[in-house]
Amino acid sequence: MKNNFLQLLIIIALFTSCSNEETDDCDVENYQYNWSTEKSIAKDYNTEIERFDFTVTVGTNNVFEYNHSGAQCDYILDDEWGELLSFEINKDLTIFEYKDDEILQTNCFYQEYGAWVSHIQSAISKGVIKGEKSGNNTWKISGTITVLSEFYTAPKEIKFTGIFKQ
Repeated sequence: MKNNFLQLLIIIALFTSCSNEETDDCDVENYQYNWSTEKSIAKDYNTEIERFDFTVTVGTNNVFEYNHSGAQCDYILDDEWGELLSFEINKDLTIFEYKDDEILQTNCFYQEYGAWVSHIQSAISKGVIKGEKSGNNTWKISGTITVLSEFYTAPKEIKFTGIFKQ
């Protein structure tokens, strides 16, 4: 009996001495709002996979990128994930609003990244993106867009508001 009690104490000590040190090895969820000049988004139809491919290239407009990356912990393998929303506007605009089908003018696309996602880029044609230039290198932009993809059982809604910096 004394031996069982000692074993029980050792087990309890092991479990209670564990700390939350693992959580200290985690990066927090991150949001980045960037934009760049003299860029464009090329939209090419890929006949092999029967989808559009999007590429940010050298161009004449402004391209905005909203990047949301989830928390990542060093002690968890393959837990990293994120989502990227990119769109293009005319470089001469200082204020804009695109709704639903108008979003197609921006070549807006959405892509998830990480170990356990499809990585397929999805064209955006539903929602609203609006913004206003608030300084030489900053824009205040908000959006609520709907991602329609064969990989989701239901439409996925992405909402963001941020100060986009160059």
